[in-house]
Amino acid sequence: MVPQPDQEPMDQACGDQNQPMTNQLPSIDQLLYSIPDAVVITDAHGRVQYLNPAASALTGWSAEAAVGQPAAAVVTSLRAPQPCGNDPAPLAAVCAGTQPSEHEDILLTDRNGRQRRIKESIHPILSPDGGITGTGIVFRDITAVHRLREERRIAAMAFEIGAPLLVATAADLRVLRVNAACLELSQRREQELVGVSLDVLYGDAEKAPFLKFFRSPEPPDTITGRTTRRNRAGILLHLSETARKIRDESGAVSHFVVGLYDLTEAIATAEALRESQLNYNHLIESMQEGVAIIQDNHIIGCNGHFAHMLGRPRDAIIGKTAADVSGPSQPDGRASAEKSVEVTTAALRDRHAWVDWQVTRPDGSVCQFEASITPSTLEGAAILLVTTRDITERKRAEAEYQDLMAELAAREKMIRLANRAYGIACWELNPATLRMSWSEGAEDLFGAPPGVFAGGYDGLRDTIHPDDWPLVEHCVTDAVTRGQGFDLDVRMFDKEGRVRWTHTQAEVERDADGQLLTVRGAVADITEQKAAQETIEQLAYFDPLTQLPNRRLLFDRVRQAVAAAKRSGGCGALLFIDLDHFKRINDSLGHRAGDQLLMEVARRLRALVREEDTVARLGGDEFVVVLHEVANTREVRRSAHRVLERLSGEYSVADHRYHLSVSMGVALFPSDGEDPVELLHRADAAMYQAKKDGRSTISFFQAALQSAADERFRIELGLRTALASDEFELYYQPKVMDGNRVVGAETLLRWHHPERGFMAPGDFISVAEETGLIVDIGTWILDAACRQLARWNRDRAPAEHLMLAVNVSPIQFRNPEFVARVKKAITDYQIVPSLLTLEITEGILIEKVEETVTRLADLKALGVRLSIDDFGTGFSSLNYLKRLPLDEIKIDRSFVTSLVEDANNTAIVKTMVAIATTFNLNLVAEGVETLAEAEFLRALGCHCHQGYLYARPLTEDEFTRRYCSATC
Repeated sequence: MVPQPDQEPMDQACGDQNQPMTNQLPSIDQLLYSIPDAVVITDAHGRVQYLNPAASALTGWSAEAAVGQPAAAVVTSLRAPQPCGNDPAPLAAVCAGTQPSEHEDILLTDRNGRQRRIKESIHPILSPDGGITGTGIVFRDITAVHRLREERRIAAMAFEIGAPLLVATAADLRVLRVNAACLELSQRREQELVGVSLDVLYGDAEKAPFLKFFRSPEPPDTITGRTTRRNRAGILLHLSETARKIRDESGAVSHFVVGLYDLTEAIATAEALRESQLNYNHLIESMQEGVAIIQDNHIIGCNGHFAHMLGRPRDAIIGKTAADVSGPSQPDGRASAEKSVEVTTAALRDRHAWVDWQVTRPDGSVCQFEASITPSTLEGAAILLVTTRDITERKRAEAEYQDLMAELAAREKMIRLANRAYGIACWELNPATLRMSWSEGAEDLFGAPPGVFAGGYDGLRDTIHPDDWPLVEHCVTDAVTRGQGFDLDVRMFDKEGRVRWTHTQAEVERDADGQLLTVRGAVADITEQKAAQETIEQLAYFDPLTQLPNRRLLFDRVRQAVAAAKRSGGCGALLFIDLDHFKRINDSLGHRAGDQLLMEVARRLRALVREEDTVARLGGDEFVVVLHEVANTREVRRSAHRVLERLSGEYSVADHRYHLSVSMGVALFPSDGEDPVELLHRADAAMYQAKKDGRSTISFFQAALQSAADERFRIELGLRTALASDEFELYYQPKVMDGNRVVGAETLLRWHHPERGFMAPGDFISVAEETGLIVDIGTWILDAACRQLARWNRDRAPAEHLMLAVNVSPIQFRNPEFVARVKKAITDYQIVPSLLTLEITEGILIEKVEETVTRLADLKALGVRLSIDDFGTGFSSLNYLKRLPLDEIKIDRSFVTSLVEDANNTAIVKTMVAIATTFNLNLVAEGVETLAEAEFLRALGCHCHQGYLYARPLTEDEFTRRYCSATC
């Protein structure tokens, strides 16, 4: 390489690069000859005039050969743009202007085809008057510099894209540089590692050999070891680290390069492999399939399941061939040894084989299994891995299946014969002539008049229902003209004139060229199927008992009526009708009598309304009438009263005369709503108000009624979660004997509502009874009362035991599980049954008398006490009292109030005392609030009281503190 001169000679040769060159060739000829930079001078036309020795050496042109040649032929860098991407300005462009052109790195090809990298500059040569007389081209060889720069660039690139590396200086043992792979491995930023001392990175005992290596300038120059490190995320990495010493020209250590290789995954894989190998035998043994290993045609290993399938101990199998343990032949008649060789060959050739195999066990039984054979290696030796599955039962089932299929095929043949003989008629139609032929007996099958099908296609017109004939024509035309099959249901008349439904399925047949040959079809009588379908639709939209529209069809009619009213600007009404005390009919006369009454109500409703109106039954004893297009609300009121009057009155049911009354709620549309569900709810709310108003009346919807209905709904929602949320609490009102001795208490339910706070039973019990939730609430009360009773009496003497009374709802009493739940509560808390009193209302006594007597007897058999609550306010009679196993009656607070002043109340209480004495019943007075009332009651013979005179209802803690502190 030509030595690089300093800049001054080149500047002297070329002049100031920022100033145009003057014509100085005669004065600098010697200088151009001796400088190491190549110089070529051209005339204004770009032809070479002068070439110094350095330029001759770089271009391969002698001065004599070059002079007169185009400059671009000698200095090839002046040609088209170079592959490196630099785009030198053409020589003509420099000649045309006054600005020099420079190129730092450009390709030059000499005359012999050798290529070099050069640095080149082109300067215009100016005459004194400023004209351009030529150019000076100065360039030097920078091939070695270019190569060194590329090598450094490639090395830097390799450093960045290679394995994780870090470079540290030997002078201060600090990290000088890290590559991207190292940063990714450590999950750290470059500034977190650069400058860190190797004493920190290799300070623990595990890495002490590396630190010793870094501190020693002596060989060896390489060290490799296994280390562990945690990345920024805290994940433990297993690494192999290799550190190398980099020495300078004097042999001194100048840098360290450390390569890190992540072994974490490899170590985890190796550990998994080790565990896999440890578990291999256990896995093989635990498989539900048989496994055997065959080497050189002999079994060298098997699991227990394989041995069990062969009916042999394992040591009697090892070393044997497949034929040795299989019996002489296979089910296909081939010898076991011959077939074994064939299967082995196929497995080795195809890398896998399947075979069904049979073995005869030593006890003579046969086992059939399917085997999968796969070539593999074991400790470097070729083996066959055989997995087997017992298919003895499957083969037996397949044989049975084949027998069954044969039987089914025979039956199918008989069914086809039966269909041809009795079930289906077939026909063919010639598309060209419309000539139609039918299978034998088709007319008899459909009951058609004799000869009607002989008339061909046109003859069908007389037997097809006229409303369906256009559909038949359309389908046949499509089949003939467009080659499309069809599927349709049409009505036909039989010879008696009755309508019969038929189903036709037709297809077309074409020849090899696609031309239509024939239309062929089959016809079946589906009259019964259609009737069944109509029945299903009737059941889907109509009440099966009354044949009135059901809820689904009702909602559709309401939508239509609302839409019509909105279009016309008129109004309509929805009448919600409920039969008063309908349950009494079912309970007394039976459900059949109840059904007769419902059908009669439905008949009367149909007779009352117009044809355009709708009468529907929602279920039970609830009916709805939809009045369409009513003139005004007065007309609605008149219609509602007409319905009320017509439905109320005498009915003859099951040979009995029964007087029925109804309650009705009315919602108008669209003023009260447009949605069917909303209207129904509002009419229901109005009907509920009619019930509250005394029944047998009409109530129109008002917003307040909906509010009341919404209130009931909110209470219902709250009740459904109250038990699970532990929102109920029992209060206890003492029962006092002779004014000074507490003998027990009555349990009273309170609800701690999460939003409303404290709620008394009167606010929610009716909703609980309507929804049936009272059953679960009553069970909770029983459990809580028995639990409290057990707690209070745990340490009391028997003579001092307290008693608890629990109110029983009629709904709860009628529940079939009630007696069992009482028994369970007594057993769970191990209480004395006689300390528990169940208070029932008088209304229970007059409904289902025999069932009530039986239920009370069952409760009495448990040992509990029975009391009639609010005695004298209902329908009690001495006859009932005589039959029922009662222990107590309670005087209602309404008779205690003004007892001293009111002679009637006094007489009633005296009578109750006499009844209790006569029937040997305990007597308890409720609502005692004054001392005078208490003394008067004791004077009349009633000594057990409860009321505010003694105490208001108390919480468990307060009752315990007042009356049980000495013993509880």
